[in-house]
Amino acid sequence: MASTKDSPRLGFRKGIEPVLDHIMVACFFLALAASVIHVAAQRTQYAASLDPLFTYLIPIETLILGAILLQRHRLSVTVKVVSIGLLLWPLILLSLMRSGLVGVGVLLICTFIVFSYVFVPLGRGLLITVLSSLPVFALTIAVARGALQFGPEVTLRHNSPIQWLLIGLTLVLFATISSSVIHALRTRLSSEIAALQESKEGLEELNEELEKNRQQMSELAYTDSLTGLPNRLHFERHVKERIASGVPSALLVLMDIRSFRVVNSLYGQAKGDEILKTLGKLIQGDLTEHQFAARMGGDEFAIWVEDRRESHIGTAFSNFMSKAQELLPAERLGHRLEYFHAVAEYSNNGTSYEECYENAGIALRKAKESPQLNMAMFTEAMRAEAIRRHHMLRLLEQAVYNREFSAEYQTKINLNTGAVAGVEALARWSTPQYGQVSPDEFIPLVMQSWLMGAFSKVIFETVLSQVPSLQRSYGEHISVALNISPAFFLSAGFTDYVAEILTQYSVDPHNITLEITEDIFVEDISRIQEVIHTLRVQGVSISLDDFGKGYSSLHYISHIELNELKVDRSFTEKICTDARSFGLMKIICSMADTFSFKVVAEGVETIEQAERLCEAGCDTAQGFLYSRPEAASA
Repeated sequence: MASTKDSPRLGFRKGIEPVLDHIMVACFFLALAASVIHVAAQRTQYAASLDPLFTYLIPIETLILGAILLQRHRLSVTVKVVSIGLLLWPLILLSLMRSGLVGVGVLLICTFIVFSYVFVPLGRGLLITVLSSLPVFALTIAVARGALQFGPEVTLRHNSPIQWLLIGLTLVLFATISSSVIHALRTRLSSEIAALQESKEGLEELNEELEKNRQQMSELAYTDSLTGLPNRLHFERHVKERIASGVPSALLVLMDIRSFRVVNSLYGQAKGDEILKTLGKLIQGDLTEHQFAARMGGDEFAIWVEDRRESHIGTAFSNFMSKAQELLPAERLGHRLEYFHAVAEYSNNGTSYEECYENAGIALRKAKESPQLNMAMFTEAMRAEAIRRHHMLRLLEQAVYNREFSAEYQTKINLNTGAVAGVEALARWSTPQYGQVSPDEFIPLVMQSWLMGAFSKVIFETVLSQVPSLQRSYGEHISVALNISPAFFLSAGFTDYVAEILTQYSVDPHNITLEITEDIFVEDISRIQEVIHTLRVQGVSISLDDFGKGYSSLHYISHIELNELKVDRSFTEKICTDARSFGLMKIICSMADTFSFKVVAEGVETIEQAERLCEAGCDTAQGFLYSRPEAASA
């Protein structure tokens, strides 16, 4: 690469060389035309007036110029200029020697001088100027000597020595002026070329930087920064491109992790990021040529599969879970992760990316809702269920707005005395379209939607309005329990709302027990402690519902101000037949006694279960053995 110093000159010569070639081509055609005219004139009445030297010289020089043109790409600029000069000077000398063509000769000399200054460096141009002026001064001397030898009549044919001297001096003056002007123009042009060259180099550097930034932005736009996998946008683009290319069939697989938020909450985001990186590498390592994987966000991954039938997906999923359990064992994480897969087939379950992804999402929701189902293949029945869910959600929105919900109450029995120790409020909903809708269907819908807060307030206020009726039925100090979702429990202003609404309905806070489920522990523990402490100060009791089913740990139990542990029905169901369940129940009751918690066992349906619970040290029982949920009496 040329240095910056040489760049302007090289740039000038590189830019001017095509112009020189064009001039040479023009000269060739002019010479060719002159040759044709001289040859044609030989056959006319003007043949005698033609100069034989010109007649033969011009065609010969035309041929030579044509040969130079054919080799022009191999010749330097200086060689080309010298070649043209060698061809011009015979014509110049003949013109000067013919008194009628002196002006033509002088014009040719001036043209060649300018030509030289334009196309060759200044030093060479000056040398060419000196050489071009010598013939004129030579003729000046020759004519002067002829005049001295043959007399003044010689000057009548060849001009006087004074005229030739003036022509020579004029040529020198012309050369000086033209060289100065052309040199100034070349210097300025070279500076402009240097500036343009610098600008070009700057633009090239800028373009390289922009291209690098574009590539980086493209990587950021299409790559998940945590796992290195393609992201949602990249996955969507890839799938759409494959569909547009005419791929006949494929599978869109979605994968989700249950309990991932728990690990994040228990051990921090760094641990969660480590899990996602590990799973990303595992997924990437198992991919074949015709598969494409991406992290869709959060703990959701997606894979586009073009080389496996449905029957192979189950095997691949099982292999993945085995490897994942080896890499991320429960002993290492302190919690067991569960993985869910859902599959939608292109083109049977959709002919576009949007359809396939939506249907895979429907199947994934189905897999997550069923404890026994880790993988689900999309079916039209799932779509019908999703449509019903959507319609149900619209009805729920109306029901919340119109306060169409009611409450039923199931008693809690003191196992030692047999007296009613409290009641639990259970939400009920009936619609003209579907009749009595099971809480197992509409409660999850509410919890997954924006209706949770409004719904919770409707149920809370409905229950508070019926507390006087419950007190008439069960006594003034009856404890009324109701479930509160984690989102509502931890929402801004919740404790203020509880205090205000209790005052509004004139309900003693000591009559109210709020049941929270174990999945609340995936949230900020300090925030949970703050809310519970405030409620306890107000007089509201707190019960941990479904204890033993989910995420509880002794750390939480020992640091949170609970009043009651409500043991999950799975312990009650096996307490008569499974020694381990009975032993665990005894441990729970002993621990609760240590922390001064009451223990409530739910799902009690037989006397034998009640007796075993009593033996284990349980305080209170709830279930169909004692009563079914009933509406509050008027």
